[in-house]
Amino acid sequence: MNKQLLSCSLKIGKQVAVVKASVATDGVDQQMDFSFYDWFKKLELQLIGFLAGNTLIDVIPSVSDTRPIRLISGDIGPFEAGVPCKVPIWTAILMKRKHNCHIVMPKWMELEELKKLLASEAENDGLAELPDHFFEICHMLVRDATDDIYDVEAVKSHIQDIYDKRDAKLRTSAIAFLSQLLETTAARAEANGRTGN
Repeated sequence: MNKQLLSCSLKIGKQVAVVKASVATDGVDQQMDFSFYDWFKKLELQLIGFLAGNTLIDVIPSVSDTRPIRLISGDIGPFEAGVPCKVPIWTAILMKRKHNCHIVMPKWMELEELKKLLASEAENDGLAELPDHFFEICHMLVRDATDDIYDVEAVKSHIQDIYDKRDAKLRTSAIAFLSQLLETTAARAEANGRTGN
């Protein structure tokens, strides 16, 4: 049996990933679609963003307020101007929009640390370990706190480079997995054809 993978593409939509593969087996072209509906139904981008927004980050308030903000998850504050404190990212962004604070970038979002993460990603065949909600937090802070980021264009460039390297690894891995799956499926079909099952 002569089998050849003609093409393979991965399309990721808002809630679904579809892999389309074109395979030639003994000169006969077959189209195969693989969908991962269950995975992406559960991984709603809004939920991931919500979880990332609850990550604590340091802010330096520019105003004082002795009254804490009472939330179900716990109290935030009180705030003293110039004294760093930890708040959820969503709170930091709201305070930033009202010009009530400066956001202190996480250590891992400093340019030198991003260079190390990029080098680690390039050196590893697999995916390098990143801080929790890395891309979501970077997106929120680059969008809403650019004036608090030193050398913001270089930071954005390094974040994009890390994303691109990981994306390429995932695509390569998906294609390798699908090629192996196609080979296994074709071998089973051939074996079933010989045994008459």
